[in-house]
Amino acid sequence: MKKLKKVLLFFLVLSFLFYVYDKTHFQKIEAKQSKEHIRIGYINLHESKISKEDIIKLETYNCDLWLFLEWNGNNLNNHIEFEDGYNCVYEAQNTNSFGLYVLSKDSTATVKEIDNKQRPYACDYPKNLITYKSINIYLAHAPPPIPSCDFETNKYILDLLVAIKPTTGNSNILIGDFNTLPFQSAIKKIKKSGFKDSYGMLNSSPIGTYGPTIWSPKIIKIDYVFHKGKLKPMDIKRFSICTSDHSGWIADFKLL
Repeated sequence: MKKLKKVLLFFLVLSFLFYVYDKTHFQKIEAKQSKEHIRIGYINLHESKISKEDIIKLETYNCDLWLFLEWNGNNLNNHIEFEDGYNCVYEAQNTNSFGLYVLSKDSTATVKEIDNKQRPYACDYPKNLITYKSINIYLAHAPPPIPSCDFETNKYILDLLVAIKPTTGNSNILIGDFNTLPFQSAIKKIKKSGFKDSYGMLNSSPIGTYGPTIWSPKIIKIDYVFHKGKLKPMDIKRFSICTSDHSGWIADFKLL
């Protein structure tokens, strides 16, 4: 009984330390340093409707481009004014976890699915190329590494790397939910292909982007922002919303 109490106490203390570390590593998101910089907002919504308070918070980030995974069509209904000033350049509603919504202040932005020849996967998440001004933005949502998805996480990422190789231009961003830990081979192959970890270039503290529940600290890193080519990351920070088990990214880039 004493041993069990010690184990429980250990896990309680450890959970508290994780919680404190996570909360203290959410930095305040400031305005862009320059109007010339491009600000991208990204988050996996966890198929949930966002609270009005959270949507108003996201509104203050003033992103040029918003990328929402797990879009079901009504996630922003608590404050539809959020979409004012944006163009809906792509919408794929889905009541499960396959949805996608892209908002852009630039009406010339385009979105298309790529690499459909490799589909269907057991969990059939698409891959998308967003063209924003002169930047190619590859948005990924890799299947989770579970039996029902046939453990195809790694295959999805490797297929994506093959597909984007001939289409990469001078400025490229790779962003999304990779369902893969930083030390795993697929992330190493992304970096080997020339992509750099945008957050890691500006920050030394390790952070996570996922917790097992919406209340859990985000201590597991499976969402990433990578870049290569004529781009310089200027500011990369996380944000959270109370209805998702993921934290999102606000990423500012300068075109070189």
